[in-house]
Amino acid sequence: MRISDHRYRRDVRKYNLALRLIHHEARTGIIRAWTGLSGRGIRNLFRSYVHGENADIATRHRGPPPQAAVHLLQSWSMRADTELLASILCLFDLIPARRASPITKEPLSVVRGERLCTAFEMFRELVPHSNLTLEHALLLVTSISRGDELELGKCENCAALTVVDRQGEVDRHCALCRETDNRSDMKEAARSNSTRRLRHTSKKRSDSGWTGLPAGQNSNNPVIHQ
Repeated sequence: MRISDHRYRRDVRKYNLALRLIHHEARTGIIRAWTGLSGRGIRNLFRSYVHGENADIATRHRGPPPQAAVHLLQSWSMRADTELLASILCLFDLIPARRASPITKEPLSVVRGERLCTAFEMFRELVPHSNLTLEHALLLVTSISRGDELELGKCENCAALTVVDRQGEVDRHCALCRETDNRSDMKEAARSNSTRRLRHTSKKRSDSGWTGLPAGQNSNNPVIHQ
């Protein structure tokens, strides 16, 4: 059977995308949805090209992928990584910069899958030790596109892009401004505590003298007569 060049290139792109997703430790169901390959084909691909001497490069995960988008905002460091990742996903047109009404769900395709991998690889170049995975990136794309849990916003302080929890979050500052404010509050609290301790110590010293002994005495002479 003769295979056309177009069909050959299309199939090669599917397998190349599947390999990229495997190296990013995506689950079989996600790879199947983005490439159209069968689960058996994906497992054979993993055994043939990844398993064996390169087994430590990628891990096959079982069970459902991450589903709670609000967990992406549970700490300052994770929020900062999430907002950076969201910015990169916007640059690759994977997340709409403005919420459309009504929201149209774009079909999964090899082209969008390639852009997703490229965006995530760029993110990992910038933050190599982040805890966010490609499946978190996919969760971010899905949640913001639906607009049910997370949405993009603008920081009220510096106007940078921020990710907002739609289910009750009031503070619409980016992670950097939140951390800066938190550090300022901590410094102010530490300064206030130091001032209170200094005043308390000064009061004790003024009452009993700098040595801690009653005024007019020292450790050598019981009483100093004027």
